[in-house]
Amino acid sequence: MKGKHTKLFAAMFIQRKCHTSHVKTFSKKALGNISLEKKSVTTHSLDNEEKYFTKEHYRQKVWSHMEHNNIAAFPRPVFHRIPNFVGSKKAAQNLLKISEFVEAKIVKCGPDKAQQYVRVLCLQQNKKLLVPCPQMRHGLFYMIEIPQSRVKEYMSKYGSLDGLYEYASTQKGMNEFGKELSIKDMQTQIKKIDVCIVGSVAVDKNNGNRIGKGKGYADMELAILSEYCQCIDPKSTCVITTVHDCQVFDCLNIQPIDKQQQQQGLRLDYIVTPTKVIRINKDKNDKHIYSIDWNRVTSQQLQSIPILAQLHTLQTKQSVKTNNLDAMSKTQIYTNSNIDNKTNVDTQRWVPKNSILKKQVDRW
Repeated sequence: MKGKHTKLFAAMFIQRKCHTSHVKTFSKKALGNISLEKKSVTTHSLDNEEKYFTKEHYRQKVWSHMEHNNIAAFPRPVFHRIPNFVGSKKAAQNLLKISEFVEAKIVKCGPDKAQQYVRVLCLQQNKKLLVPCPQMRHGLFYMIEIPQSRVKEYMSKYGSLDGLYEYASTQKGMNEFGKELSIKDMQTQIKKIDVCIVGSVAVDKNNGNRIGKGKGYADMELAILSEYCQCIDPKSTCVITTVHDCQVFDCLNIQPIDKQQQQQGLRLDYIVTPTKVIRINKDKNDKHIYSIDWNRVTSQQLQSIPILAQLHTLQTKQSVKTNNLDAMSKTQIYTNSNIDNKTNVDTQRWVPKNSILKKQVDRW
C-alpha cells in the first residue's frame, strides 16, 4: 500500500516463510488459474536461488485479478480492502461441513463485508457471536445478541427472521444489537472462543499462511485475545478463513524474516471457498504463539487505537516493575555476599521481603 496510513499495522505482526524447494511466480494469465485444485504454475529459478515477494505483491495481484474478472463484489473497488467476492454466501454455507464450526458455541468473526453471511449463519445457528469494534476505538468486541422478547417486533420490521439476521450482521446492525465488551469483560464473560473466522486477501493452502489488507487487525485481535483476555488457545482454537478460489495459492513465497516473528502470525486451520473446504495439516510440534511485538509498534499506531495504547502502558509499567525488582534482588545478593560477619547490619531492611515483591508484581 502507499500513503501515510497504508502500512499502519503491517509491521506489527509476523510474516511466515514458506519452506519450499520451488519458486512460483504468476503472470496475469496464470493468476486466473489459481484455485484449490492442483493446477500447473509457472516456476522460475534464478541461479538456483529462491525468489521471494512482498505481501504487497500478492495483494495487488489478487485485487487486480478480482476487479478485472468481476469476481469482486460490493463494495468496489476492492483495493486496500478484505475483498468481498461473488459466492461469499456459498462459502459461508460450506462452514457447516466443518465439525469444529458446527459444534462451536462461541465464534469470533471479522467485520468485513466478505464475512457478512458468516455472521448471519452464526446467528441462525444460535451461536454467541463476537465481532471486533471498528478499529477498537471504544470497546474491544461487540457481542451480537437479539433480545428474544423483541424478535417478533423486529421480524415485522425487517420482513423475516433471516432479514433480521442480515441487518444485525451489518455495521449499522452491529452498532444497534451489539454489546461492547472490554478486555475485562472478555476475561469474565468469555471463557473460551471455539472458532475464529477471518477475512483474507491471499492464503497459502500448504502451510496455512495468510495475507490481510496490511493493517494487522486480525493478528492483533488474536494476540490480545490470547495474551490478555486468555480466551483462545493456539493449540485448540480453530482458525478459518472464507475466500474466493482465486485467492488460494499453493505457497506464498513471502520475504524471509526472523524466526521469532514467524511464530507470532495468524495460522489457518481451514480455508473455505464457494467450491471447497481445505484442511491445513499443521505441524503438531509447531510452537505457535499469538503475541504483540511491542518493539515493532509505532507511536502512530498507539494514537490510532486507544486499547492498544492502554495495553502498551500496562506493558511498560510491568517491565519497569520487573526491572526494578530484579535490580533490588541483585543488590541484596551483592550486599549479603560482601557483608562483614562481625557487623550487625541487617541487609533485609534495604530490600522488601519476597511476599511484598510478589504483591507489587501481582498488582499489574
